[in-house]
This record gives sequence, C-alpha cells and structure tokens, in this order.
Amino acid sequence: MICSITCAIQNSTEPCPTPPPPDCPKWNKTTDEIFHICDCMMAKCIKGDIIEIIQHQCPPPKSITCANNQPAVLVYDELHCCRQYTCDCFCQGWGGSHYITFDGLSYTYQGNCTYILMEEISPKYNLKIYIDNVYCDIHEPVSCPRSIIVSYNNQVITLGNHRFMNGAALQALKDNVNLTLPYTQNGVRVIKSSLNLILEVPELQVVVTFGNTDFSINLPFQHFGKNTQGHCGTCNNNQTDDCMLPGGILVNDCAVMADHWTASGLDGKNCTKLSPRPPVWNISTPMTITPYHNDCNHLKSKVFEACHSHVSAESFFSACQYDSFHVSDPSVVCASLQSYARACSQAGICIHWRNYTSLCNTTCPEDKIFLPCGPAEPPTCRGGPTQSSISVSTEGCFCPENKTLFSMESGLCVSKCGCVDSSGTPREIDEHFKYNCEDCVCDKASQSVICKPKKCPDVTLENCTEPGFMLFNVTDPADPCCSKQVCREIDCSVSMCKDGSCTKGSCIYVAPDNTTHNLKDGEEYKNICETVTCHQINGLFVTKKTITTCPYLSSHECEPGFEYVKKEGECCGTCTQVACIYDAPNNTRQTLKDGEAHSYKCENVTCREFNGLFVTEKTIRECPYLSSHNCGPGFEYMKKESECCETCTQVACIYDAPDNTRHILTDREEVKYKCETVTCRQINDSFVTEKTSTKCPYLSSQDCGPGFEYVKKEGECCGSCIQVACIYDAPNNTRQTLKDGEVQSYTCETITCHEFNGLFVTEKTKTKCPYLSSLDCGPGFEYVKEEGECCGSCTQAACIYDAPDNTRHVLNDGKEYNFKCMNTTCQKRNGMFMTKESYKQCPPFNRDDCKPETVQYDKDGCCEICELSNCVRAKNVTRLHVNECTSIEDVEVTSCAGHCDDGSMYSMENDIMMHSCSCCREESIIRKDVMLKCANGSEILHHYTYIETCKCTPTMCEDTGKNEHGQFTEINLVTLPVIKEP
Repeated sequence: MICSITCAIQNSTEPCPTPPPPDCPKWNKTTDEIFHICDCMMAKCIKGDIIEIIQHQCPPPKSITCANNQPAVLVYDELHCCRQYTCDCFCQGWGGSHYITFDGLSYTYQGNCTYILMEEISPKYNLKIYIDNVYCDIHEPVSCPRSIIVSYNNQVITLGNHRFMNGAALQALKDNVNLTLPYTQNGVRVIKSSLNLILEVPELQVVVTFGNTDFSINLPFQHFGKNTQGHCGTCNNNQTDDCMLPGGILVNDCAVMADHWTASGLDGKNCTKLSPRPPVWNISTPMTITPYHNDCNHLKSKVFEACHSHVSAESFFSACQYDSFHVSDPSVVCASLQSYARACSQAGICIHWRNYTSLCNTTCPEDKIFLPCGPAEPPTCRGGPTQSSISVSTEGCFCPENKTLFSMESGLCVSKCGCVDSSGTPREIDEHFKYNCEDCVCDKASQSVICKPKKCPDVTLENCTEPGFMLFNVTDPADPCCSKQVCREIDCSVSMCKDGSCTKGSCIYVAPDNTTHNLKDGEEYKNICETVTCHQINGLFVTKKTITTCPYLSSHECEPGFEYVKKEGECCGTCTQVACIYDAPNNTRQTLKDGEAHSYKCENVTCREFNGLFVTEKTIRECPYLSSHNCGPGFEYMKKESECCETCTQVACIYDAPDNTRHILTDREEVKYKCETVTCRQINDSFVTEKTSTKCPYLSSQDCGPGFEYVKKEGECCGSCIQVACIYDAPNNTRQTLKDGEVQSYTCETITCHEFNGLFVTEKTKTKCPYLSSLDCGPGFEYVKEEGECCGSCTQAACIYDAPDNTRHVLNDGKEYNFKCMNTTCQKRNGMFMTKESYKQCPPFNRDDCKPETVQYDKDGCCEICELSNCVRAKNVTRLHVNECTSIEDVEVTSCAGHCDDGSMYSMENDIMMHSCSCCREESIIRKDVMLKCANGSEILHHYTYIETCKCTPTMCEDTGKNEHGQFTEINLVTLPVIKEP
C-alpha cells in the first residue's frame, strides 16, 4: 500500500503489458525468425529492418532405396543449395500390355484404346505422354502398344509401329506426316537406333524409347517428382498410391485404374466406354501350370544372373509366361527378355542375352557388330566430336571399334571420315575418282563429292577426202567416256551427184561393241546408259547422245516389299517386287514372302508368286456353327471380337443328378441332393463340378444359441436352428431373449418383442433427451451427463453478468469485468456462482494543478487525470512603483510557479510517518538597477531582485515525536537560493 503522486491511497496494482516483439516489416518476418534470402544464404530477423546473415548448413545426404530398382541419384533441393538422394521416374511397358509403374509396381491391362500414360497433376511443363493400344493377336484379346504419343511445347509427335509380326516397322510422325530423322525442333529431338525410336526433351532430361512391342519413359525426379498420374502411376517412391483414378481416388487393382485414363478426343478418337477386361494372370506371381516357351527360363538362368541382385526378374518372367500362352506369335516372349535387359541397363548392368535364345537372335550387316548396350546416338563423321545428350543406352548394330558411322542416313561404317558417292561407296578426303563419265573429288571443305564433266583430249582430225568416205564421231574404245573421229565409206543410194557430193538417207552409228547401226531421221538406239538419236539437219544426218538418269540407285529408295535389282548390261536398276503387300483389316500394311500365310479374323491371306508377279490369295473361313440352336445345354454361341467364327462355348456346368435329372449350373451356383452338395467352378475357360458331402452344423437344440430351437423336417439331410424368441444385446453387454409381446426397459431404451409370420423383431424406443450437447445449453452453462444416466443436463459453469451498458458477459470463477468506476468479480461458493460488485475510490483532483487541455478520464472511464504542470519561471513586464516614485521605462519582473512532488509514507520499522515536501521557488537570483522618477521631479537609482531560474526545492520535515499535548511536530528545513551580484 503506497500513497500516489496525488497523495491518494492506491490499494491495487496491475501488471505492465508486455510490448509485442519488434518485426522486420521489409522482410515480413518476426523477431528471431530465420528465413531464406538467396542462394545458400539465410537470415535472422533482429529488430526493425536489421537482419543477421547466417550461412546455410547442409545436412549429409541420407541414402535411400528406390522401389523401382533404379540407382538413387544426387540432386539439389528446391533452394539449389543442399544435395539429397532421389529416385528418378522409370516406367516400362511391353508385350501383352504389361506395365511397371514409375515406382516399380507391376500389373497387366488389356485395353484397346488410347490412354494417358503420364500427365502432370499440377501442370508445370505441359508434358503429356499417351499410349495407343490395339489387339495384336488373331486368337486372343491381347493388346500391344501400337504407338507412343508425346505432347510438348505445342507439338504432338507419334512414335508408331505399323507391323507387329516379322520385325518392327517403326516411324515417327508429326501431324500425320513422316519425320525425317534425326529431327530437332521446338525443344524436342527424335532419333532412330537399330531397334528403337528415341524421343528426348533435353531441357527437361526426358527420354522416351519405343520399340516393336515395348516402351520406356525416363523422367528426372527433380522436375516431375510427386507430380505424375496415369498408367505409369505417381512418381514418389511409394507403390501404395500408384493405382490412382483421375481426381485422386485410390483403388486396389491397377487394371481397374487403367480403364479410367482414356484419352478422349486425341487424334479423333473418343473412348468413353470402359474396355471389357478378359481374365488375366497377376504378373507379380509366377505361374506353374500353363506351359510356356523355353526362352522364358533365361530370365532366371545364369544369363541374367549378374542383374538378379539389382532388379527382380519375377514380373518379367510371369509376363513372359503369360504372353507365351496367350499370343500366337511365339517371338512375343522376346519383349519380356528385352524389357528386363533394358531395366538392367538402367541399373548399370549390361547383359549379352540374345545369342542364348532360339527366337530373339539378331543378325547385323557384314560391316557391323551387335552391342547390347551401345550409345543411343553413336558418333558419326557428320556429327563431329560432340557427345550426344541422350544418356540412355540401347541395343542394336554398331560399327566396330576401328570404324566410324559416316552418317545416320547412310548407315555406312568407314575407316576414315570423308565422303560417300552416289553409288554408296565411301571415299577418303581429296580422293579423285571417275563416276558416270565425270571427274569427281571428295572435297575436304564441304565433305561432299564434287563432279565435273570429264575433259576429253582434243579430237585429231583425220584426212578423209576420198570420194564415198566421211568422218564419223564414235566412242573411243580406250576411253568410253570420250569420242574420236574415224573415216568410213558412205553407203549412198546413188553413186554420183551433180554437185560432186553425196548424201545418204540415214545416220550410221558404231556402238561401243563395234556394231554398226543405220538410223533414220528421228530413230533412236539405246546402248546401256547411252541413247543415240538420229537428226537430219540441212541435209546432213547427225547423231545426238543422251546419258540416262536412273530413278533408283539402291533398295533404300524402294517401297516396302520391293528390292533394287540391276541386270547385267542394263544401265539402271529397278525396284522389283519381292513380296506380297497386304493392307490388313487392322489398318496395318504387311509384307508376305512367297508361300507365307497370315490369318486376320475371317480372312486367310497367302502370298503366291507367279512368273515374277506377287498375288495375295484370300480365303474366307466357313463357320461350323450358325446359332445357339446348334449348341447343347450349358453352351452358348459366342464370338470374340478378335475371332472370325462364333463357337459353342461352355458357359455353365452340366450335372446329372442320381434322380436322372440334369441341372445347368453357373459359376459358384450350387444344387443339393439329399446330403450331397454340387458346386459349379469356373477355372480359366473350363467348368467343373465339385461334390461335397454335407456336414450338418446342428445336431440338437444344444447346438443352437439362446432364442433358437433345433427342427428337422422329413426328407431333409440336416436340421436347422429355428428362432423362437427375440434376441437383444443390452447396453450392459448381456444378451437377453424376449418372447413375443415381452417388454424390457434399459437406460434410454425400451425393448418390445414382436413376432410377424415366424420372424422375431425387436422394437426399440429411444428416450428423447432435451439436451444432447453443450450447444443446446445457454451461455455460462455446460452439458453434463452422469455415468449410468440416459440424459444429461445443463449445469451452470460460470457467472452471467448483465452490465449497465446492456451487454451480457460470461465470467469464469475469479474473473473480473470493469465498467467505469465499477468492478464486478465472479465467485463460486458451494457450487453456486455469484457476482460481487465494488466501486473504485478516486483520489483528490485539482484542475488548477494541470497543464491546460490535458484533463481526461483514466482507462476505466472513472477518475479524472491530467498532466501536472512543473515548476517554471514566469515573466511579466510592468512599471515598478516604489513609494512615490515610478520607473521611467517598463521593467521585466519574474516569479516561480508550478507543481512539485510531495507525499507521506508510514515506516513500519520506525513506527513514524515519513514526509517528503518540496516547494517551487527561486534557484538563482541577480540584482538589477532601474531609474525611478519621483513626484518631486527628482530621479533616483533603485535596486530590485530578478529570478534567473526556478526549481522544486526539498523542504525537510523533521518529526520530533509527540509533544506534551500528544501532537506530532515537524521542522521544515529550507534551502536558501544563491544570490548573484550584478
């Protein structure tokens, strides 16, 4: 308890509010908050706009295991400061539509449409990859990838295969136009290796590979991590969310998921109907029943042993078994081996496997060798020394170590980089040679062949003046590219002419084979690549030679099914048909050799060669069944989409019972005969009946539960437990039985048993409670429910106080509410809540002690307060009057005025009152002189006191104890001012 500055008793104190921590407004951060500025620099907010720079500390990279068996890679984090391990996204598909997602989850899906393989959940780079699946077998609804479609940077590029059997026919298209490879435009590169097409987006490090019946997609995690969806799943190293539908819903079966990722409207297609899925085997579990091709065993043999510890072969082995059984073309098993070899290559393991198989071996041209892990874009003479940006490897035919590929277009391996002439022959730099009667050289600057017409020596003129002889231009046998003149006798129709000259009626041409030919005007003679035409000009007959330009130079310029053939003695070769060309119903173009046959649904196509002509012979299959009437019970007339004829297919089990009755049972349907149960089971495409003897679950009423009785009817195998009462599980965890009409009551519940046509039903009546939760209670009340009670009640939990300003306040026990001079406190006594009001006593207040315009109410709005005036010097200008004399001029007079602190405090130790007093008085004064003029007209010099400074001067009040009258006395000690002499 203390006395305030206004000498009033102050009986309560309040804690000072803690000021809020200073912020850094420029950075929008609070004090001591650490945040990122740039690069690897962090900062700490100190005060205002003052920050402390902190060097970012990177933790050591934490090793991880990639679920897709790929090696973890080190990449920078989002701040591009610290490195961390991530798993790049690698998705595969092959054969009969087997998939391995970005996170390594395997599944099989037989869809016949265009689907989304991968798209971004939140578009950032606008990359989309689609797959176009088609049924690729004539007997089974097995689908294969016909093309991969990549949409990026406002262009759509299709990597397609229009022939599944007898080797791939790969092509890259843009806007349905074949691309000339290699292709580079708008941030996309497409190249062709021996067995694959490869598309790359160098800026994003995206690589898409497409082969005969397989594909793979490589995406870097730093660009696409946690942001992919589609058939390839989500790339986050977590297989549990790979089977995600559009919209984020997860399903257990990825084959179900795949149905929902159709690419409607792409390339004019609209697949809105979900594809019917035939029964498939789970490729994650090896199959042991169905026979499969022996080449599948290589996946688990020593051939791939080096890869087994890095990439599991189980999914590829199961897929190989599946394709071997379902696809008629046995070579489809190579897709599983090739895809496993590619997965191993991704993990850094290169496998030489093709030579160990009977179906998958590949032969290369004589000048090349086969490599299982060669560069996707091998160095060429045309490409220069720069390295390819495509990091993935591929298998195929490559030039040996001592040779270099001249160019991707030529496919020639050369010992030294130079040129290739028109015939495809490699030439060294600065090599001079003759070709087609031209002098050619391999030019170093342009790296191309430059040819000029051959320069022949000047023709030596012979003396040919004898009558009946004439000079002729003939081919020089020593140099067939040049001609010479010979003098020959003219065979004229007349022996003499009047003018002394003789003209003949035709041209005479001596061919290179030294044969002579008489040509009439306009007549031609062809000799290999040379055509000679006879012209009559001014009575003279002249021969003109023309060199033939060949339309075809090699088989590369011929269409599929044709080969370049040049016969001996002919100038130009021709593209000669060597196989039948057949446009199949599935919109693919097939080439068939003589005697080769293929089946397409109802059509059998055989290639026949007749005297150099290739003819496709088509025969239509005759179907043995015409309708279901030709099928027996349990069979239906059915036609699969990929088959030609409908067949009688078993669709149910056929069971002949002992009572000579026949039963047709569908899958899992049962029929009971006395104590025997026959169940129909469908295993793959077969239907079998399974017989089991009935084991009676109940033999007497003792085997029945409460409320049931054992009843066995005549002719039945087993009796049954028949309900004879209601069964009720009470809230106290006891089971009760009630007869018809019986009633029992429990907490909040009344149970009545009713019997309706042999069925026993319990009717429950719930007690309706007025309050269900604290939401039903008013302010200051809370919902309380005692254990064992049905309904709870609203119990007061705080004071409810209506303030004078018509506001209602809920106060917890001990909480206060202040309104002006009134203080209201909530108190809880014996479970009851009550409010106690008290009023604040204002200290004495004198407005005269305040500075002007500073009077206001305190924060409670109760007492007046102000800013007290301090002790200051006041000035006044006046005429000084002393007796009968007055100052001649105005004189400045000063004074001290203002408030000074004082107070009293009781001393517990001395048992006396301690006083502090101070007065506003002069601190320093000086003497000033002034001239006064008196009434008698005289003038005198007068001295007066002038105050220079004022201050609050303590006045000591000394207690002397009580005097004889019992009163306190005090002594005031006054400090005198300092007087300065003028």
